[in-house]
Amino acid sequence: MLGYQQFQPFNPYQDQLARMQMQPQSVTRVSGIDSARQLRLPPNSSMFALDYDDQHIYAVFTDGAGVVTAKPYLLKACDEPQAAGSYVTAEQFEQWKGEIDERISKLQQAGPDGD
Repeated sequence: MLGYQQFQPFNPYQDQLARMQMQPQSVTRVSGIDSARQLRLPPNSSMFALDYDDQHIYAVFTDGAGVVTAKPYLLKACDEPQAAGSYVTAEQFEQWKGEIDERISKLQQAGPDGD
């Protein structure tokens, strides 16, 4: 009597898929949206691709069948963020605090009538 063998479907892309999943994440540069659409990704995956020459970033993703879609976004450099407000030094704060304390003291000495 022959032993029972379980059927294992053959996937010719299994090795390629395993290699792609083990690659380290890095910035992928492309040249236009057509180049982004030609990227090979495993099914149900996504990545960003940068086009420095055309100032676009592409969201590249695949569906369950492995069909690639690339959606372009405009990449715009921005200025370095600035502080929202100005700050005082500890010395400036202490000086201001002294002035406030002095005014409070004068108000308290004057009494409720403001004499």
